Amino acid sequence: MSGDNPHATPARARSRAAATAVDGRPESTESDQVTALSNGEGFLALGPRWRELWSRSPEQSPFNSWEFVSTWWQHFILGRTGGATGEIEVLLARDQRGQIIGMSPMFVEHNMGQPELGRTLQPFGRSNSLETMTDEPMTVLHRQHGEQARAAMGAYLRDSAIGAEWDLAVTRSQVPSQAPPPSPPLRWNGPTVELDRLSPGTVAVPLAPTWEQYRRGLSKSMRDNVAYYPRRLQCEVGPFSVRIARRPQDVADAVDDLVRLHHLRSLGQHGTPHCSHISTAKNAAFFEEVMVRLARQGRASIATLTVAGRTIGAHAFLQTPNALWTYYSGFDPAWHRFSPLTIITSEVLRDAINRGVQQLCFSPGQAPWKSRWGGREVNQIQETSVYAIRPRALLRGVVRRLRWRAHAARRSVHGG
Repeated sequence: MSGDNPHATPARARSRAAATAVDGRPESTESDQVTALSNGEGFLALGPRWRELWSRSPEQSPFNSWEFVSTWWQHFILGRTGGATGEIEVLLARDQRGQIIGMSPMFVEHNMGQPELGRTLQPFGRSNSLETMTDEPMTVLHRQHGEQARAAMGAYLRDSAIGAEWDLAVTRSQVPSQAPPPSPPLRWNGPTVELDRLSPGTVAVPLAPTWEQYRRGLSKSMRDNVAYYPRRLQCEVGPFSVRIARRPQDVADAVDDLVRLHHLRSLGQHGTPHCSHISTAKNAAFFEEVMVRLARQGRASIATLTVAGRTIGAHAFLQTPNALWTYYSGFDPAWHRFSPLTIITSEVLRDAINRGVQQLCFSPGQAPWKSRWGGREVNQIQETSVYAIRPRALLRGVVRRLRWRAHAARRSVHGG
């Protein structure tokens, strides 16, 4: 992991002095509950404390683990991908005793990748100008003090809006699936207007103690599919194998196949259309590094389906203490009729259940294929947009809205 980008100028808000030490208090701040960290060395020094807070968080996911978050920073923020300026703003919320109860890593992005359209303070994992490689929030909050941390961070952003260089700041975190919508969703707070949104969160499948118990709990059509596709592949083509790569080098070796098959899947004409999320060399480099880093801790694997010496399907999985998480996948559309991902997922689930894994987690948002495996939404994502209402910020907001509409109209005309 490299150090801070020497050409990155830390974001400065006149309402506070940027913190330069993990434990140090800022020289001045509008809120004594939040420290804002704006340099790379200080961010990297957070690793041990991040892991400790993550272990006490009810929203543990691979995507807000230190390995994922710090790798994301290195590739996309230091790498100045899209509109990323290289500047960061990591909010550290503290309780009355000074203990860290929340961390929200944010970065400064030029809106639509164009400096003249102003700046957005984005949470890691959200962007208007780069492929974020995850839909999950990267904020980490203490199990007992999450609401306090969220409130403190929101107050900090409101208080710093007058002197800040950003026009818009966005926060994202997970809330319970039954949480009511924020009321009111639109609020005026002094120098800001705030808008709250709730969107679908993680979809999870509780796993039974044995594969046979889990299989019996599936719908009849899904039970039939789990048995049918391997049998069809065996009868029509011949022997096949599903291999689960777990060692770091084996995972690295499997990445190329997965990236190739992920792209091929996006070109397929069968079933639901899929985007290629790993479409650039930078995205592929991030994917490989984060998979290998997690594999070193026994928390990442890639399962591949091979027939006659040819790999026709691949699926990446990540793991937290008691849960298996799906990540990117792909298959050769020429083998669509054998449903390669159904075969892979069945074998991976059988293996996970045998290892005592208790839950399978899919990316946020319901989809028929997730429901077929027994998936149900277990949380929601709360996104709060804090708009600075300075005159120039408002003017840039109008210009951005007009450009977004023109862009959408062009896409509509060209069938995009």
